[in-house]
Amino acid sequence: MNPCSRRRFLTNCLSAIPVLAMGCATGNKISIPIRALTGKPGYHWFGLPDRLAFDLADRYVLGHALETKNSLPHPDDVIRIGMIDIKSNDRWYELGNTQTWNLNQDCMLQWLPGSATRLIWNNRQGSFFGSVLLDIKSGQKQFLPYPVYSLHADGKTALSLDFERLYDLCPGYGYAGLNDVNQAVPAPGNAGVYKIDLETGDRQTLVSLAQLAELPQANVDWTGAWHFVNRLQYSPDGEHCYFIHGWQKRRADNNAPDGDAGARIVTVATDGSALRAFDLVDVDSFCNWYDSQHLLYRAAASGKQTPLLLVNIETGERQEIAAGIIPGNGYCARVPGTEWLFGDAAGESPEIRRLYLYNNMSGQVKDVATFTQPAVNNAEWRVQLNPRISHDGKKLVIDSAHEINGPQMYLIDVGKITR
Repeated sequence: MNPCSRRRFLTNCLSAIPVLAMGCATGNKISIPIRALTGKPGYHWFGLPDRLAFDLADRYVLGHALETKNSLPHPDDVIRIGMIDIKSNDRWYELGNTQTWNLNQDCMLQWLPGSATRLIWNNRQGSFFGSVLLDIKSGQKQFLPYPVYSLHADGKTALSLDFERLYDLCPGYGYAGLNDVNQAVPAPGNAGVYKIDLETGDRQTLVSLAQLAELPQANVDWTGAWHFVNRLQYSPDGEHCYFIHGWQKRRADNNAPDGDAGARIVTVATDGSALRAFDLVDVDSFCNWYDSQHLLYRAAASGKQTPLLLVNIETGERQEIAAGIIPGNGYCARVPGTEWLFGDAAGESPEIRRLYLYNNMSGQVKDVATFTQPAVNNAEWRVQLNPRISHDGKKLVIDSAHEINGPQMYLIDVGKITR
C-alpha cells in the first residue's frame, strides 16, 4: 500500500444536503441540529482532529480561512488563522497567517494543553520552518526555530518531524518552499522524530530514520527505499508516542507503485527507549490512542470492511471492537472520561461521510448524521468530517462541504448522548 495514497471522490453529486439520524446497524435514530459556524466568502476548516481545537473553556474554536484554492499549496500561498466565539454569534477573530500549510495537516494549529490563552502554529521563517506561540490575551508572540506536530500534555514539549522531507515524498502532508537537505539519503541518521522544548526552542532527536530502517519488519523488503515519518502523537499520559514509519521506492513523479511503498505503526517511550514496531503494515487513514496502554486502529484491507482494533503497546495483543457495526474507514477517537467513541466513516458511496457515536461498553451505536460531499477531481480537496470534541465531551465541530460552499465548519451538540 502506498502510504501517501488517498481516496478520490470522483462520483458526480448534484445534491449535497445532510440527512439527519440515518438508521444504523442497531436501528437507533437521533435528531440533532447542525449549526454552521462559518460561511462564504472563502473556505474554512480545521483539519486533522488529533489536536486541541477548543480552548479550555470550550468557547473558542480554532480554524483556517482561505480565499482561493490550488491543487497543492504553492510556497507563497497564505492561509489566515483565526478563532470562532461560539458563545457570541460565532464571531471570527483573526489571529495571524502562515505560508507553511497543507490541506491534510494544515499548519498544525492548536491550543497549548493546560493554557487558557496560548496557541501555536507553524510558519516559514526565512530559510527554515519554525513555529509561532501566541497569547490571545496579551497579544505577545514568541517565535521558535522549529515546527511542531503533537504537543505533550504538559504544554512544554512537542514532537516534530522533517516537513521538507515529507513534502518531497508525500506532497499532501509536508510543506512546500524549502529543500530537504537529506534528499539524496534514504535513511539519514540526522532526521526522524524530534522533541522540541517549547520554552527554550531546543531540539533533540528522539528516533532517527536510520534507526527505523534497521528495525526489521516481517515480510517486508525496503531495500532501495527512502524512509520518512508522519502522524506523530503523544499518549494521554505523555510517556509514549506513536508515529507512522513510511518507506517509498522513489520514481520521477515521487509516487511509488503498489509493492514499492508501505507504512507501519511504531511506538517509543519519550526518553527514546522501548522502540517497538507492530505487525500492522497496512496503515490507512488513522490511528489514535484509546488510553495510554492501547492504540485505536483500523487497518486497510484491500477494500474489505475491517473492525476497529485495540492494540496493547506492550504485548502487541489485538482486540476487535465494533466488528461489522461501523463499516468504512475514517477517524475515530474517545470522548473524554467515557466509553463513547466518536468518528466519521465512509458511507455506501465514496461521497458519503457518516458521523457516529459508539459505546464500547454497551455496543450501542448512534448515527448522528450523514453528509453528502461534492465530488472533486483532486484528492487534496476531498472533504472528510475530521470531528473534534470539546473538553466537556458535549460538542463536536466538523469540516464539511455539504452545502456546496466549499469546506466550512459546523457545530453539533451531542451532550444528550455522551453525558
